[in-house]
Amino acid sequence: MAAAALFLAACGNLYRPEFVSRSPDGRREVILSRNLPARDAGYRYWIELRENGKPEYLARHDDPASIGLVEANWTPDSGIVRVFYCDGPKPETFGFDFIKVRTLSAHEILPVIEPELRRRYGVPASSDIVSWACSAEGRTAYRASANLRSERAGRAMLESNASPRFERFRKN
Repeated sequence: MAAAALFLAACGNLYRPEFVSRSPDGRREVILSRNLPARDAGYRYWIELRENGKPEYLARHDDPASIGLVEANWTPDSGIVRVFYCDGPKPETFGFDFIKVRTLSAHEILPVIEPELRRRYGVPASSDIVSWACSAEGRTAYRASANLRSERAGRAMLESNASPRFERFRKN
């Protein structure tokens, strides 16, 4: 088993989650994973959808890539997921309707995602939100937001965890 993992790592075929979004009902997830390149010049990624823990491979990008800002939107009933992400300066979309079992076009995704991006990052209506999101400024704002969410989640875990091994962190 360890030899197989080492072989896969040497070939650059291991992927790790870069972004995960869970549906409101908790039954579905959309996962954007990128490879851990060993000999490749750049990163590659794939999008995976899981329903009740079972993976469904959705899309794969085999050219060198650079994932920037990522935003996901679920309908309240978890029936539709919309994903917007930046591959370097290039905007990409992915969406799926579980009820009608079909993929969504960018025209069905962007009108929902754009106002969320404006609200989350405080981008004025006069700006082209898609261009901003895939710019260096958008990437920086996304990373700062992701770091803040990660820090808050870690703090909440430490505060809620009653395990003695975490006690030394809670006292400081």
